[in-house]
Amino acid sequence: MSRSERKLMELMYFRDYDELKAEVNSKLKEQPWSEFCELLAFSTWDGVRKELGFRKSIPYGKVRDALVYLLGLQPTNGIDCNMMEVFRDLTSDTVDDLRDEAAPIAMEKLREQIKRNTYFIEVEEMAASQYALLVEDVIEARKKEVESLSETSNLIDILATFYGFKVLTTGVLLEPPSDLWRSTYRSWRRTSRNREGITQTASDAFDELCDLLDRDIDLRKEYKTLGSNRKIKKKCSEEMALLLRHIITMSFYRAHDDRRRSILALGESGDSRAIPFLHLKTKTVAKRNEKYLLMALRDMGHPSSYEILKNYLGHKKWQIREIALEAMGVYSGDEASNIILSRLDSEKITYQRGALSALAYRQRDMDVDKLKPYLSQPKYLVHALRALINMGLEGKQTILREKDAIWEYTVKCSEPKTVLQMLRSDESLQPMVSDYPLDQITPFLNIQTRYCSYEEFQNAVQMLMDLGHEGEEAVRENIEEIWNGIAKHRNPPKLMSFLGENMDMEDLFLQNPAVTCKKLVSIVGAHEEKDRQRFWYHRRRRYAKIRKHAYQKLRQLFRWIRKELKDEEIAGLAECLDNASLESDEGRLVLAELKEANKELFSRPHPQTSLEDF
Repeated sequence: MSRSERKLMELMYFRDYDELKAEVNSKLKEQPWSEFCELLAFSTWDGVRKELGFRKSIPYGKVRDALVYLLGLQPTNGIDCNMMEVFRDLTSDTVDDLRDEAAPIAMEKLREQIKRNTYFIEVEEMAASQYALLVEDVIEARKKEVESLSETSNLIDILATFYGFKVLTTGVLLEPPSDLWRSTYRSWRRTSRNREGITQTASDAFDELCDLLDRDIDLRKEYKTLGSNRKIKKKCSEEMALLLRHIITMSFYRAHDDRRRSILALGESGDSRAIPFLHLKTKTVAKRNEKYLLMALRDMGHPSSYEILKNYLGHKKWQIREIALEAMGVYSGDEASNIILSRLDSEKITYQRGALSALAYRQRDMDVDKLKPYLSQPKYLVHALRALINMGLEGKQTILREKDAIWEYTVKCSEPKTVLQMLRSDESLQPMVSDYPLDQITPFLNIQTRYCSYEEFQNAVQMLMDLGHEGEEAVRENIEEIWNGIAKHRNPPKLMSFLGENMDMEDLFLQNPAVTCKKLVSIVGAHEEKDRQRFWYHRRRRYAKIRKHAYQKLRQLFRWIRKELKDEEIAGLAECLDNASLESDEGRLVLAELKEANKELFSRPHPQTSLEDF
């Protein structure tokens, strides 16, 4: 990805639309608009995330918002179509000309859409724009929706209308139900019933609307609130139906878990059409969901959320303060920078952590010496690296000078692959990856004790496999240490599953078959001994699962064994099976089965070899 393309991605992510317009104007001089749309294709965003090193991928909602701005469709932000496909064939070479060319296409699409739905279409903004002639059609369509309702209409029928959706969700967000459930677990897992009906505020507002339209609909009864219903899906695109579903769930569902998941989903969508509903939610959000609501506003990064987030900087809970401070990093401007830098100088750990997370988003003018100490702290390493890279040449020079500390602590941090991705994505820092001293990683491949760090073992394997051929060779050379760690760990299947995701399992099993066999048998034996002890039933069941997993891997090992095995390897396998001392009938049966199935292999003449040689 070129530097200019990368800058375009950053401008869209941070919603810097004025600068984005200038950048797109210069881009259109070099390539047509259709190629720019290809750059925005949804399938490329995983790659963009790796290039930019953001914590989350850039969502389609932010791409859509950028297109709405570039094409001048703010008055019709509720337009429901695949914008990259519909407006791909524009031929103008400036943004202003693109807007003129896009207007008649948008007008035609809106005429078709009004017959199906008018969600998120703001009549006031349309009336002050070139789309004013559609205002009457929008109002008439909304009126007909309500008039089509009957006295027996259920809540989904009402929410399938614009007025019903707008009035009821706004009313319930302003006055949520009084008795929310803690969880959807067990008896409430699939329960989404509103036992008391709609709250009074929402009910009164909708009654007034029905009186104006001479309709009689009783809202004071029991309803089912299903966020993604066929009646709504038929009226709009899949993308909009999902957005409506999360807004309805956040508003009506009684279980905190349902609300939390929908709040986070709205934030991850990046779609600014959900912003008014999230802002309403801040007024009445339950304490247990307050943190997740701030996370959603942070992920949105919308300018209108700045003041709301700033008000949370003084919250009594440190988790809330930290998230609000991190959210300041999304915004440009002197005020946001001053807030972040002042908190970085604070002695409070939560302020420092939040400030470092904020500095990882944008470039800020600051002294690089303030960030040096954090390079030797695994918890802050990723954020400190991002902040230094954002600072440009001076920050990158600091990284090169402090490479020994970075090498030492990368394997101990929470995101080692992210560190390598950031170093690889910058030409001046790429040599650090190729020069990485492997002897600082390989010691973490041996898990010595039962209470070892699974995280460090995981990081070491990931880093070695990510460092190319030399790293893979280091893994093969230390295969016995890896098997020792697996055998001693409290959850061997978990480690083997992780290894299968990061390397070829045949390499792991066949690099030294005798050692593999010995360690798998030792896992079975260790958990047989534990099974005889008087543990609770659930623990005995877990040990039984571990033994079953080890039996499966033993059978898999012998299925993979090649005929061209060396005589020493065959001797080691035979001795492992002969010397295995498993006490359970199941274990002895599995070993006998393996001997019988591979008797031709073991009948081959081979030199006498001790298993200790392996």
